[in-house]
Amino acid sequence: MYAWETALVAQIQEIRRLEVDLIRRSSLIRLVSEVLNISLPFLVGVFTFALFTLSDPVNHQLTPQIAFVSLTLFMMLRMPLILLADLISQSILVLVSNQRLKAFFMAEEVDPEAINRDLDPDYERAIDVEMASFDWDSTRRAFLTFNDSFQIANISLK
Repeated sequence: MYAWETALVAQIQEIRRLEVDLIRRSSLIRLVSEVLNISLPFLVGVFTFALFTLSDPVNHQLTPQIAFVSLTLFMMLRMPLILLADLISQSILVLVSNQRLKAFFMAEEVDPEAINRDLDPDYERAIDVEMASFDWDSTRRAFLTFNDSFQIANISLK
């Protein structure tokens, strides 16, 4: 084992540990979100009936007529409440994606002097392949073989 491999393995292990921690947190948040998403319609009904009866116990009697009409309305609100949770999570994803794209688009351009584009003027070809054999599909035994030279001249793409 080379000397640099142990340091690299340690860095990779630390990155993996952080990634696993983030995955665990994300899974926990998703679990809590799903539990709330499923139980929210039921909890809204329970709290509404509790507040209705406890706000004025004398005048607010919970009769079957009031209870069944209210339950029907709560069941009609169930799907919009579930969709609301999805809308919130999708909105967060849109905001994060928007911030990443904005940071990318607002970044400085690459310094054109950082890349060496000068070719050796004494060499007249950019690519020179002689007596080459390339294998693309080993199951069909398809080979492309050049018995002569294959050359691409130097061209400027600036």
